[in-house]
Amino acid sequence: MFAINCANLITNSPAQATEPTKNPQPIVKKTAETAFSDGLNCLKFADITCAQLALVNIPSQSANAKILAGGIAILQGDDDLAFRLLLPLDADSTLQPTARASLHASLSLAYEKLPDMLRTIEQKIIEEQVLIASNTPPFAIQQAHTKLWALINSLSKDQLIELRGASAEANLQGWIDLALTQQNQAGIADWQKAYPDHSANTFATSLLQAVPTIKKDTSQQPLTGKVALLLPQNDEKQAASALALQQGFKASAAIDNSAVSKSPAEINTYATPDNDITSAYDLAINDGANYIVVVGFSNINISHAFSVPTLLISPTAHKPSVSKNLYILSQSLNDEAILLANTANRFGMQNVLIVSQGSSNSDEITAAFNEPWKQIVGKDPSQIKLTDDSNLLDVKAKISAQHTDMILIAGEAVFARKIRPYLDMATPTFGFSTLYEGIQNSALNISLNAIRFTDLPWLLKPSDFHDYQAPAKEAAQDAVSQRSFGLGADIYQVLAKLTQEPRQSTSFNGLTGTIHIDEQGEITHVPSLGSFTNNGVILEK
Repeated sequence: MFAINCANLITNSPAQATEPTKNPQPIVKKTAETAFSDGLNCLKFADITCAQLALVNIPSQSANAKILAGGIAILQGDDDLAFRLLLPLDADSTLQPTARASLHASLSLAYEKLPDMLRTIEQKIIEEQVLIASNTPPFAIQQAHTKLWALINSLSKDQLIELRGASAEANLQGWIDLALTQQNQAGIADWQKAYPDHSANTFATSLLQAVPTIKKDTSQQPLTGKVALLLPQNDEKQAASALALQQGFKASAAIDNSAVSKSPAEINTYATPDNDITSAYDLAINDGANYIVVVGFSNINISHAFSVPTLLISPTAHKPSVSKNLYILSQSLNDEAILLANTANRFGMQNVLIVSQGSSNSDEITAAFNEPWKQIVGKDPSQIKLTDDSNLLDVKAKISAQHTDMILIAGEAVFARKIRPYLDMATPTFGFSTLYEGIQNSALNISLNAIRFTDLPWLLKPSDFHDYQAPAKEAAQDAVSQRSFGLGADIYQVLAKLTQEPRQSTSFNGLTGTIHIDEQGEITHVPSLGSFTNNGVILEK
């Protein structure tokens, strides 16, 4: 503004006699429409100061000024002012499509904070319809669909059914019915037949990209004989996890055998102090082990061939086994990273910002995500690394300036709660299982609402695994122990399927996620996505 005022002064002053006459350069001043467009971009990146500067150039009584002021009020937490400014504009038939889309996007955010999920989703759908009707570029519509889907997918099945009954709007019912499908090929095909003209048809088809076509195996027989569990127990923490894993394994064996009235396999545990498991392995063989499970090592060294089927549970990325009788099940950050990268890509996200806390764990998370993301989009994500001395107000400005369509928090729950108020609430935000401390309805999680994260379905929705709930009470109830319990339960199922003759391509929905085993014994593992909501943590469909 100072430069423009100076230019006006120079232009309006008399020409000096010694200067030849020149054609004056036109002064370019932003129109109210341009300022409004700039202001909407500022809102998108939660830049309040930028939006306020744009608002100065718009007539204060105009509808556009009220829409922009309402968006600023939402960012400042003044929801009452936002509603007073925005609600009367809903009946204004003179609004241009861009303004109307922004109006309903802001109202959606305001209703979400009440919370009123029915009106939140209704407003988001109106925004989507305005964008479609005004021939908005496909990528912008895809972004609107992504945010709408994230809202709907954050709700439980009971909530979805309740919302469906509360609204007679066909478009909203279609979105909810899509969320209620199993999101497999048959379910989505049936949905598309029921809603042939629905605006989400292309989006529904994209959901199939993440759904593998897997042959189900229903012929599994329980394990018989002796099973040896080789577990690291060097300290109290490892010993507690080892006990919980053993309890999960035994629970799964008992459930499997109860269906055919057989006694569970005999299970013995051996401590393994380091990567050289030769002594423990040989001891298990001498004790008559028919199967051996080795837990907690990236690689295992043994001075001779594996003489019985041996399952290695590795904390690092999956690598195909080249040894006879050795099978590898990865339970690693890489599994979580691949799920997050594929989810982001499926939702059309291109610019990812990683916000990390500068710890070794945070570095591991960042590295795990970088690899699959670079393979998918061909570039590294952006990153902001925070320290204990970081000024979070400065960080908020830096984050807003990144112009990202996805934020990934690389850190633990305490860190996420600390930085969440400084992130753009309108930008989809994700994290790893490190964000979840295992308490379904913890008041501490309220500040994490709408963040999606990877974890075990067992921790996200234990009611889906009714048979395991009673035996799980015998294990420690902290998140680490319950994750170990779930892993132990799935290890039994994997081992049982690996030993079937003839071996078939098979999959099952385990306590740790979806596990697939091919005919050659290669094992892949996909964890689940959860969300923090006002009603606690939920498992996404």
